[in-house]
Amino acid sequence: MRKLYLIITVLLSMFIVSCGGGGGSSSSDTVKVKLNIDQSSFARDARSIAYGGKLIDKIKLKVESRGGAVVEQSEIQDKVESGEGGVELILTAYKVYKFSIDASDSDGNSLCTGSDSAYINKDSSTTINLVCADNGIPVFVVGVAASGLPVDGVVYLKDSLGRVKMSNIAADGSFSIDVSDLTPPYIMRAEGKVGDKQVTLYSAFSGSGDTANINPPIQTLPSL
Repeated sequence: MRKLYLIITVLLSMFIVSCGGGGGSSSSDTVKVKLNIDQSSFARDARSIAYGGKLIDKIKLKVESRGGAVVEQSEIQDKVESGEGGVELILTAYKVYKFSIDASDSDGNSLCTGSDSAYINKDSSTTINLVCADNGIPVFVVGVAASGLPVDGVVYLKDSLGRVKMSNIAADGSFSIDVSDLTPPYIMRAEGKVGDKQVTLYSAFSGSGDTANINPPIQTLPSL
């Protein structure tokens, strides 16, 4: 099982929230919590990040207090993708919190999840190690290879690191390739016959979504 390690360091700095009224005041201690995300396990290019063979479309962060009350829920994809890797939260001290993350693709499929809990003190530093792990279910790229009629042959898929996988094409032109251990984007090539004619078709797939058809319009791509 592949695991994506998100190392979250909680840096605490105390500040006072004061409420005035009736000539008196009361205060409660809160802390500024900074989440620093180690991105070394993400597969990335200049514009996107990926996990488990698919582009990550959303990374959701949820923080809950004891009892399940949600105190923070936010989308942190942009910060991770930009390389900032930092999220600041304001939390009440002297409580136990549960930190959860969920990374999903553009179709809403969960690619990995993880959670951990920590007691937040106002005058100390705490490090939380969240492991975003896949659920063990393989991730597939599926599609149809056709040129008017289905191609009778095979499909080759090459990932961004040069790794190649192959799949036989079914009678209806459909194919399915397990990309759980690959890194998008992909180049695909279908070879075989349509009727009595030998054909070679190419296609490119970013890794966003599930479907990647191979059709005649794209005929020139880098070698595969």
